[in-house]
Amino acid sequence: MGKNSYSNEFKKQIVMLYQNGKSIVEIIKEYGILKSAIYSVNWKF
Repeated sequence: MGKNSYSNEFKKQIVMLYQNGKSIVEIIKEYGILKSAIYSVNWKF
């Protein structure tokens, strides 16, 4: 299986959602991101 690649814009959007109070579980469900990707991708900006 190939590695998912997320654009910087997408990662910024996810970080903003999290910082504004959306839970990781909600983000995973809404955007179809794998839980492992949340913890393995550099999401900091």
